[in-house]
Amino acid sequence: FIQLDDPLLLEIKEDILNHKREIGRLPFPNRRFYSVCNNPNGGFWFSDAGGLKKFENGNTQDLSSNHPLLKKRIVDMCLYQSKLLLSIEGYGLMILENDKPIAHISEKEGLLSNHCGKIFSDGKYAWVCSTLGLSLIDLSKENNFVKENISVADGLSSGQVNNVYVANGKIYAATQKGVSILTMSELKPKNNLLPNTFITKASWGEKNLLGLSNPEIEYEKGSIVFSFVAPQFTFPENIIYQYRLN
Repeated sequence: FIQLDDPLLLEIKEDILNHKREIGRLPFPNRRFYSVCNNPNGGFWFSDAGGLKKFENGNTQDLSSNHPLLKKRIVDMCLYQSKLLLSIEGYGLMILENDKPIAHISEKEGLLSNHCGKIFSDGKYAWVCSTLGLSLIDLSKENNFVKENISVADGLSSGQVNNVYVANGKIYAATQKGVSILTMSELKPKNNLLPNTFITKASWGEKNLLGLSNPEIEYEKGSIVFSFVAPQFTFPENIIYQYRLN
């Protein structure tokens, strides 16, 4: 089954032994189609401008009424551990079982971005492309499906990942700046330790207070300005500075 940018969904039947191929148009409404996923039990799921649909035994079933997000634009879908994963533009992921939503995964649940794209399943995990990198989904983890996030800090050429393929311990990510090839075993665990903070300057007007022993200043004149830095050489863009004086 092939979905096209034009409002058309094609079914290709191929007889390899007799070198025959038939291409026919399926009887669907004149709408734009976004994604399609094969159902091993027969038929397939697909999404169009009206949301999620299911084609089975010659009939089309509208599944968009099962949840408001299923009416949104579904940019990709993937069958993973007998569950259907949907990538919904601007809303993260939706997980369906027996055509019913069982979970919604967004930035709140740990996704890098709600703007997700292609999904790839290697059987054990599902890999979700987004505008900020890759999210690794593990449905065996109860109530904590996001196993890991992979970003520019881990070696991606760009945060905008358009597609991904995983095999033999290698991650092949198609980004806006080329193809990044990462080795899963070399991915470093996330370090949640805060970097050391250094005060580089403490000034009162034109006077530098650093190095002075018990300096005295007049409280009603001017203010004290502190300058500080927290070096982090892996991905300094991730540092968010906050401060509090006691």
